[in-house]
Amino acid sequence: MKQAFRNLIGFFVFLIAGLSCASAYTLSGTVYGGSTPMVGATVTLTDATTAVQVGQIVSDANGRYTFTVGTGTFNLVVTPTDTARYKESKINSIQVSAAATPILGP
Repeated sequence: MKQAFRNLIGFFVFLIAGLSCASAYTLSGTVYGGSTPMVGATVTLTDATTAVQVGQIVSDANGRYTFTVGTGTFNLVVTPTDTARYKESKINSIQVSAAATPILGP
């Protein structure tokens, strides 16, 4: 159990809900390896209802990622570049709607 906690990638998911005509929202966050932003981690977002991949992006030089989505429920998977040191990390059932408030994870 302690090993799992040491290998867990710490990351925050910030859900910023901005209304527009098309009901588009921004789902963004920063991937951390310990206390250091993780560059180059693969972040995959899937629709939790249909299991269809919505998008995949690589975290930038500051460990950040951003997706533009509609309303729905999503699952997020972060795959680190250094798999020997860090394990894949998941956040399931991220709710996106006009009534949603910021979510911190994991």
